[in-house]
Amino acid sequence: MFQAGARGLLIDQNGHPIYFGLHVNSVFDDFLAGNNLKTVNGLIFAPADLQFSKGSVELKSAWQVVDDQNPPKNYITTKATVPKLKLQNGLVVVDTDTATVTVALLSLHVVFVLDGHPEFIWSTFEHVDSAGAPDLAPSARANPSLPPSEVVSTKGFTLYKAGTTVGDGILHW
Repeated sequence: MFQAGARGLLIDQNGHPIYFGLHVNSVFDDFLAGNNLKTVNGLIFAPADLQFSKGSVELKSAWQVVDDQNPPKNYITTKATVPKLKLQNGLVVVDTDTATVTVALLSLHVVFVLDGHPEFIWSTFEHVDSAGAPDLAPSARANPSLPPSEVVSTKGFTLYKAGTTVGDGILHW
């Protein structure tokens, strides 16, 4: 449920965290272990010239908790056991308790290394509406600096309410 790296949370309009699944194949897992990349310090101090192993694969999925009795018909859904969250010393932490919920697949990232390419090739698949348009959140027109009072989109999305202003879309700590 925490975003890779920053450990940030994405919360949906119902106050539920979006849960993420991260899977790697044995080639990539061996690369991570062999180069001490399974720790924060290992990642921070990784050599700049380190090249990923050919055949490495990573899959990352994003899942939204949905109504058990009325799951959305146009999503891939499944039952999942997920960790509960709690507030501890002002921080959101994973509780030892779990819940079984119905989740809907929002997106899937497929990342792999091809022969002759030291970088990862990245493909993203995300849910679309019946017209084939992405429906998770509005797409930015650019990387603009918008005033806090400007409405981002008048259309509602799965993870974004219609009429949300730029200022209301920013998490304030």
